[in-house]
Amino acid sequence: MQQMRKVFVLFKVFFIFIFIAILDSSPIIGSENLSTPSFISEWGSKGSALGKFIRPIGITVDRFDKIYVTDPENQRIQKFHSDGTFIKTWGKNGKKKGQLNRPMHLCVGHNDKLYVAEYSNDRIQVFDLEGNSLSVFGTKGDGSTELHAPGGVAIDKTGRVFVADFYNHRVQRFTKEYKDLPPIGKKGRFFSGRFDYPTDVVISRDQFLYVADAYNNRIQKFTLEGKFLKKWGGVFGSGLSGKRQGSFSIATAVEVDHYNRVYVVDFGNHRIQVFDDEGHFLLSFGSEGDGPLQFKYPNDITIDSHGYIYVLDSGNHRIQKFSPLPVVTSRRRK
Repeated sequence: MQQMRKVFVLFKVFFIFIFIAILDSSPIIGSENLSTPSFISEWGSKGSALGKFIRPIGITVDRFDKIYVTDPENQRIQKFHSDGTFIKTWGKNGKKKGQLNRPMHLCVGHNDKLYVAEYSNDRIQVFDLEGNSLSVFGTKGDGSTELHAPGGVAIDKTGRVFVADFYNHRVQRFTKEYKDLPPIGKKGRFFSGRFDYPTDVVISRDQFLYVADAYNNRIQKFTLEGKFLKKWGGVFGSGLSGKRQGSFSIATAVEVDHYNRVYVVDFGNHRIQVFDDEGHFLLSFGSEGDGPLQFKYPNDITIDSHGYIYVLDSGNHRIQKFSPLPVVTSRRRK
């Protein structure tokens, strides 16, 4: 009798795995006829000279379509025109104002200020668009105003600051005066609102928060007050790593375009996946390599005011620029 129970349990487990595999192979499709963006240009190569990078981490764009890139191994930020023409650079290793220590993901706020997450200085540093340091906030720790290796930063339309607080497994929130607000989330796997080393955050035009829950291999969506709304990646957003459409191998960065389409940097799968704002799969592009439309461990993505897409191809020490995605009406499977 005991042996029969064991066989029955094993039988159930087997069919559960089969069921999961079927689900994972059939992502919900949100749109048809969305073509792969066309490769336009690339710039950068490995090195420390101006316009070169060593495994760059973060990329963002301002309202003038100027591009900003964090180059952490060179301890600097570089600024470019949208065609890749170099403009300027700033930063050197250190803890003082204006200095940097492993700058990560970054963003430009509605106030034309550049916010940079500094992983090894456990702080956010704020610059104007010419590279002048304006302020810093955050110290190392797990308290209400503290950070531990922040990975990414986003600003809402009122000026509140949201930080992917990597080792604290949460999203830390600050007022526009950089005073603390209640954080979102805590360490955990599988369950909604739990994080496992979040690396990036972004706020959409309609003011929802998306979190790259990197080592849970998923994206989570919240209101700006922290109410959980949606998760996806793997099976039911469980965080199981995978290679199929809708699954991730380290979701390292997230971006949202003007039509609220969500772009996810799928680091270990060397690709970008695009979803609608409910997590329905739209498109995947990229494969491993060093040619056009190929990536080697991409780390970030940004989209300019005209919809052009810039992918930070970190392992190839370069930026690739692609054409905008067309505007289509989403059609969801019931």
